Amino acid sequence: MNYIKKSEYHILFAILNVFISPVIIYAYIDPNTGGYVFQSIFPIISTIAVIFLFFKNQVIALFNKFIGLFRKKKKNSI
Repeated sequence: MNYIKKSEYHILFAILNVFISPVIIYAYIDPNTGGYVFQSIFPIISTIAVIFLFFKNQVIALFNKFIGLFRKKKKNSI
């Protein structure tokens, strides 16, 4: 049976409402404003990506070490 969460219904409703809405909206974004927004957002996104790539191995090692604390150790029976 296909299970869809209630929040997914809300997202679907919001998306459909945008496309089906009969209201005409007159909006204009100045090209200089678009450039300013891009210049503001791009460094933030690239910084987050570089930090993630730089620390990815350290975070994975720390996570594996943390998970290793809860695993049962095998006893060697000779």
